[in-house]
Amino acid sequence: MTQDMACTSDNMASLIIKMFEPKYQQEASDLYRNGINSYQHTGSCHALSSSRFTKRLTPGGDIYDIDAYFMKGRADNGKKRCFWVALLDDKVVGIVGAVPSTKFGDDYLELVRMSVSATCRKCGVGSRLLATIEAWAKEQGYSRMNLYTLDKFTLAVDLYMKNGYALHSTVVYDVTDELQLNKPEFVNIVHFVKVL
Repeated sequence: MTQDMACTSDNMASLIIKMFEPKYQQEASDLYRNGINSYQHTGSCHALSSSRFTKRLTPGGDIYDIDAYFMKGRADNGKKRCFWVALLDDKVVGIVGAVPSTKFGDDYLELVRMSVSATCRKCGVGSRLLATIEAWAKEQGYSRMNLYTLDKFTLAVDLYMKNGYALHSTVVYDVTDELQLNKPEFVNIVHFVKVL
C-alpha cells in the first residue's frame, strides 16, 4: 500500500490525469478500498458500500482487474468503457471509470468508481477527473453523463453538484436483507445527470 500524497498549492500544478495503465492496478485498488473509510459515520450506507466495495475488489470484480474490465477493448453495444487515474508525484491520488449506461439511451455514459485520496479532497482532483472523463465522453459521442451514489455521501454529492450534475431522482432502498439486519432499514440512492 502506498502512502497518500498531500495536495498543496505548490504540487497541484503537477497533477496529471491519464488513462489507466496496468502498473497503477495496486495503487488504484488500494485507493478504492480506502475510500469507503471516509464514510464510516454513515451507518447502513457505510455497511452497504463496504459489502459492495469488497465484491468489486475480489476476482471477477471490476476493480480487481481494471485493465481487463475497463480497458481491453471492452464495449457494450459498440460503446467503449474507460478508466482514468489522477497522479501526483507519480502516485495515484484519484480514480474514476465510466461504462455505457444500461438503464438509459445510447447517449448516456455512467460514471462509476470515483474515489479521491482523503489527503487530496477539496483540492480540485475530483473536478479534474470529471472534466477529463466528460471530454472523453463527448469524443465518444455521448451527450449525457449519469451516476448513482448515496445521499449521505455528502462529499461526493457536493462534488457532483458543484460540477453541474443535477439530481434526477431518489430511490429509497431496503437494505434489511442484504445487510442481514434484525429490523428494517433503508438508504436513499440518488441519481444525478449532466448534459454535456
